[in-house]
Formats: sequence, structure tokens, C-alpha cells
Amino acid sequence: MADRRGLARIELLVIVGLAVFLVLLVLQTPVTRRRPLPGRSVYCLANLRKWALVFSMYTEDNNGCFFNGEELGGGHGWLDATRHSWRSAPKILRCPNATKPGTQVDRSVVGAWKTGDDMGSYGLNGWVCNPREGKKLLLGLRPAEYCWRSTKVEDADNVPLFLDAMWFEGWPMHTDRPRPAKDWLVGGPARVAIEVNTSEMNRFYIDRHEGHVNVLFMDYSVRKVGLKELWTLKWHRNYIVDGPWTKAGGVLPTDWPLWMKEFREY
Repeated sequence: MADRRGLARIELLVIVGLAVFLVLLVLQTPVTRRRPLPGRSVYCLANLRKWALVFSMYTEDNNGCFFNGEELGGGHGWLDATRHSWRSAPKILRCPNATKPGTQVDRSVVGAWKTGDDMGSYGLNGWVCNPREGKKLLLGLRPAEYCWRSTKVEDADNVPLFLDAMWFEGWPMHTDRPRPAKDWLVGGPARVAIEVNTSEMNRFYIDRHEGHVNVLFMDYSVRKVGLKELWTLKWHRNYIVDGPWTKAGGVLPTDWPLWMKEFREY
């Protein structure tokens, strides 16, 4: 009888220990969810393939051309122009890893942008737009001559169209410097100017898929791209693909911010 009581105590301790373990596991779950899950990259790629259909339908209806770009600054240019194609399935606006809504100027790797009633985690390469005839600058500072205008371009498989992003659009230059922090966390007006406006590649290189982002290209192909590889893509007509942040342009592993040093060089 004493042995049975002893055994019962041991069983009770095991049950209590298991219960404590499960409680701790549940309490830790919100922290775990902050990390991007690699399996979700498949769903993200599937979303971008759906966007390939959305953009291809738009350009087919407009002689192969994209939007004029005059409203892209508010995010409504491509959203409104294509809304009829995706409004019944708004989930394709967001990567499954982007689970945390962000503010306009404070975002994390798993954050999503919000403009109006729309929330998403992909951004348009603003240089694909088709400015009106005679337009010299877009939004007051971007040369219209850099824009691709239509899908009829050489090496379209290296021209990014739509991809993982912390913002709904961006206009990268080959001289854009990488930000020092992994997340886009604003530390004051000066940092806002640097991270948001003067280095727009910041909007796209995010560690959302284990050192990669998912990209839809101008030929409507979709693939994973290394974070440092983004600097080698042909973002606009005058973009230098072997610029200062590429191996061909002389970048050294020590030039990158600490959080990016472990990623593959290109």
C-alpha cells in the first residue's frame, strides 16, 4: 500500500511538471511568433504568383504599360488601379510572416504597413511606372527618364516589380546604404530622413525569409533573393548593378552592418 502511495506521488509530480511545462510554453508563444517561420515562405511565393496575374491583367489592358506614378507616394496608385482584381481576396496583400501591424515610421521584420483601410507587406518598385508625356520628375524628385514604363524591357527577369517590403512602394538607387538596425525603428527626425527617404532600399531588404526576400520580377517570374543580392538587381534604367554595395563594386564583408554580415555576398 505504501508503495502504491509513493507511486501515486511520483505520478502526480510528473503530471504537475508537465502542466508547468505546457503553461511556460504557452506564455512563450507570443515571443516565438515574432520570428519569421521558414515554411510560410511557400505561401508568400504563392501570393506573389497571384500578383503576377494581377499585374499582367492590368498591363494587358493598358498596352503593356504600368500606372503613371503620380499617386504612388500615398500608396494608392497601384492599390486603386488593381483593386478590382484582388478586393475579394485581400489576404494576398500580406506575407504570412508579416503578422504585426506597424506605424507609418516604426516597423519590424514581421510588420505590415497600413494606408487608408489597406494593410499589406509587399511593395512596388516605383521605377516601373509610366509617367505622363512631358513629365520630368515624379513626386518632385525622381527622374522620369529612369522609369521602365512597360513590361517590354531587356533582362526582365532581373528587374524587380513587386516584393516583400516594409512600405507600399520604394525607389532604390545603387548608392543606397544599408541601415544599421535589423528592424526599421525610428530614433528621431534625422533618422527618419535617412531610413525612409534618402535610402529607399531600406524599404525592401528585410530578414523575413531567413536572409532572403521573395520577389516578383518584370517577366512575372517569382523567386527568393538574398538580402545583399538586392543591390545587384536592375531597379531602374540607369541603375548600376555592380555598384558600391556589390562584390563587383568592391564592397567588403566588414562594410555591412553587423546584422547583415552573416548573409551571402553577391
